[in-house]
Amino acid sequence: MGKGRRTFARTHAGLSAKTNSVGFDTRSPMYFAAASSLALRRAQALVPEQIAVHRPGHGERAAAEVSAAGLAADLRTQATEIAERFDRRNGTDRVGTLIRGVLDAQPWVEHLPMSPTAVRRATVVTPPSTVDSVVSEPIVIEPVPATSGPDELLDLIEGHYEEDREVEGGAALDAFDERYGGAELTTGQRARLADLRAARLSATNEDRRSADHAAAIDLWREAAAGYAAAGQPEREQHALARTGAALCWSGDIDHGMPIVVAATDWLVTHAEPTVMVRAATRLAICYLNERRPDETLATLDRVASVVDEVPERARLRYSFIRLAAAAHLDRFEEVLRDAPAVAERLESLGMAARASRTRITLAGALEQTGQLAAAADQLAAAIPALSDPRGRDQLRVARAAMLARTERAAEAVDDLVDAVADRTAHGDEAGAADVRYPLALAYLNSNRPLDAAEVAEEQLAYRSRTGDPAQALNVRLLLARIYRRLNVAADAVAQLDAVADWYAANGERAGVGQMAQQAAEILDEANRDDDAAARFLVAADICAELDLPLPELYNRRRHATSLHWAHQSERAVAALEAADAVVPRVDHDDADARWEVARLHYDASRILWGAGELAEAAVRAGRAADDFASLDAPAAVADSRLQQAKIRWNLDEYGPAEAAARQGLAALPTGHPPQALVEVLDAALRRQDRDEEADAVWRTYGLSRPSTEDGER
Repeated sequence: MGKGRRTFARTHAGLSAKTNSVGFDTRSPMYFAAASSLALRRAQALVPEQIAVHRPGHGERAAAEVSAAGLAADLRTQATEIAERFDRRNGTDRVGTLIRGVLDAQPWVEHLPMSPTAVRRATVVTPPSTVDSVVSEPIVIEPVPATSGPDELLDLIEGHYEEDREVEGGAALDAFDERYGGAELTTGQRARLADLRAARLSATNEDRRSADHAAAIDLWREAAAGYAAAGQPEREQHALARTGAALCWSGDIDHGMPIVVAATDWLVTHAEPTVMVRAATRLAICYLNERRPDETLATLDRVASVVDEVPERARLRYSFIRLAAAAHLDRFEEVLRDAPAVAERLESLGMAARASRTRITLAGALEQTGQLAAAADQLAAAIPALSDPRGRDQLRVARAAMLARTERAAEAVDDLVDAVADRTAHGDEAGAADVRYPLALAYLNSNRPLDAAEVAEEQLAYRSRTGDPAQALNVRLLLARIYRRLNVAADAVAQLDAVADWYAANGERAGVGQMAQQAAEILDEANRDDDAAARFLVAADICAELDLPLPELYNRRRHATSLHWAHQSERAVAALEAADAVVPRVDHDDADARWEVARLHYDASRILWGAGELAEAAVRAGRAADDFASLDAPAAVADSRLQQAKIRWNLDEYGPAEAAARQGLAALPTGHPPQALVEVLDAALRRQDRDEEADAVWRTYGLSRPSTEDGER
């Protein structure tokens, strides 16, 4: 029983060229001048600034810096004059026509990339992704209705902002200034106006450190003071809560948090349910922004009993923050259960931004639970609602990076290539490097390993140049996978060795062992059995040093089998004894450990058979079959019984060979070919002069017995 060997051959195509009998073609200067003129003209056309070219000195002509356009014209004249001399001599216009074709040639293709991430420098345009090609609908604002007085219009404006209708709210505020700007307002009305103006500034400015945001904080302070003077404590505390929250969001936690906590405590105790829930939600956001999810949920729990009594929009804001906190606490089941319905309802109410963030939260939970494709689909649904182009770009790249790790990796390639190209064109080397890794992975997982190798090699060169060893390690590990796919074992092992050297320098022995094991597996696939054996031994010894019996058993078994394939029987048997010594130390209640022990028995039977110890080999094959049976692995049982039957037959033990073959056939899973087992059973029966039974076996399994010269197998 030999190890399968894979071989491959490469063919090389050579290039040939013809010259005239003298060894120098007098037309060469003409062709050179024409092609050079074309190249210079095309290069100058790609950029607005004038290109300077160094022209070396020749004869009496001194070296000089000349313009590309000027040199192109000189070379055009030179090529044309030589062509005219040929045509005058030959009495045709053939050469002139040929040279004019070269001089005026147009590109065959608009853009010919030399690598998967090559970028057109002259004009880089990021094509819109299909996931964010949204047509913006024009916003139609209804005229602000007439009101009986300032209070009614202030009520209308409050309603707009409470339902996230910022545009309508702003229009109504403008109408208020037009209608009542010169009117004498009460203290309470002035406080409400300041409150609403602050809300407008906050809603239209995402930069929490801007002057407008600072102005909003001053307006809320003014509103709180006005409410206090007007004897409206609930509105006063509401304005204070907004003041404290705005301070927190601007980064002033020390001053903002005590204010919002105190105001929220008052509101949760004294206000009606809708105000209670809104106040608790606002404080919960402050806690969540400070990465304090436990306090976020505790705050929300304070008003959980009245959530069902408040308007739907307030309930959805509450649910949105609760989901975000649950995600921070790794309560993914809760997020997966509730987020889809919350996102859909937010979208139906036109709360697109919150729906988008909810889908991002859901995507994170799906990613953490291994549902990458579904997570990517949620990010795709979240992108259209983002108003910030940078945010859309980041989300598109995040989505593509998720897909790169799935069977849908091909879908990720275009977005990742665009991202690398855009970042490269704008001189953002670090940003391009961040995207190259998932791009290389996407190429690998979409069965484009050559493109994957090129991108990963570019990434490794950048990481090595910028002195980022941790990032370089990840790229080296990816390159090892890529080279393994390309069957370039030496290059794959070289990358793993570089990673192992880093682990060794940092005292991480487990990492050294892992790299040795991976290198050994690659060398084994390349049929470099001696080298594989040496690496498996290194890994096994490190596992022993770290008291890791199960991986030690795996590596010692593989060490023994590699020596077997290298035709070093004595060393293989000795290595087998070392593997057997590890068996008592593994956890026999663990299914993985039991499988590894069964596999050891199976491989031991092959090693011992190869070493001529057939009796012990047969015993080990039987033990392997029994162990695999206990693990409900019928195919492995059948293979083990086949090996046991063959060994018994070679020992001239035809009865035991028959028994093992029948046990293998009995264990045979559906779809597993019975031919090999039937052949051994046939041979064992015929050696016992039971030819009729042997013939019947073939009929039972619907097979035809191959013809042999002596009637025996």
